[in-house]
Amino acid sequence: YGAFVEVSSHPVLTASVQDVADAAVVVGTLRREDGGLDRFLSSVAEVWVRGVDVDWGRAFEGAGASVVDVPTYAFQRRRFWLEAPAVGGVGVVDGVEAGFWSAVEGGDVAAVASALGVSSEESLGGVVSALSLWRRGCRERVRLEGWRYRVVWQSVGVESSVRLSGVWLLVVPAGGEGVAGVVEWVSGALSGAGARVVTLELDVVAGAGGWAGRVAGVGPLAGVVSLLALDESPHPVGGGVSAGLAGTLALVQALIDADIDAR
Repeated sequence: YGAFVEVSSHPVLTASVQDVADAAVVVGTLRREDGGLDRFLSSVAEVWVRGVDVDWGRAFEGAGASVVDVPTYAFQRRRFWLEAPAVGGVGVVDGVEAGFWSAVEGGDVAAVASALGVSSEESLGGVVSALSLWRRGCRERVRLEGWRYRVVWQSVGVESSVRLSGVWLLVVPAGGEGVAGVVEWVSGALSGAGARVVTLELDVVAGAGGWAGRVAGVGPLAGVVSLLALDESPHPVGGGVSAGLAGTLALVQALIDADIDAR
């Protein structure tokens, strides 16, 4: 047996039965000083959540109980999950195309030749074989991609009414090639939102000495925007660490040392 219910005013045998059948469901019905209907229904619920069938209709017969849907996330009726993009077939647009690719996957040279309107089947033999392998490979990749866990960014938009104020420090890598356009765009976005932008170039390779003083010298700050991570060149310390990563860490430390509590 896989389930044992001791019908008594207090469990006496359940511990011994559980010792003998450690994988079984073993419960009592009532307990000393707790022998009411609530205790009995709690015991019924205990066996039910452990896989034993319960006739809940009889258990609540005459009680006026009814079945309700389980509430949504956090007992609210709104969903907070990102919508997963629909993954469809590979290149299947309509029934005609589906039939064509079905013939390719099946290696039916005659059907492919007929669909393409060509007469020479011999010249298509190798092509159809290669297409068949390619098609199956695409389907396999799509199927495997659907199993993968991935982190993606999804834009939620920015309200045009958002306004900034005060001095915002824009930290950029010194001598960074190819980031001028990004720096200009970010600076313009901050200024357009009402911020007074101060740009500070920091040389990550030369080291972080004196960064706290330079940051503090700008004055009171309302916020800090760092573009140091754009420098993906290897850092001299080695170990595969980028200059941007080391610089971002050094900047955070400098902000803490300068006692700057800005966004």
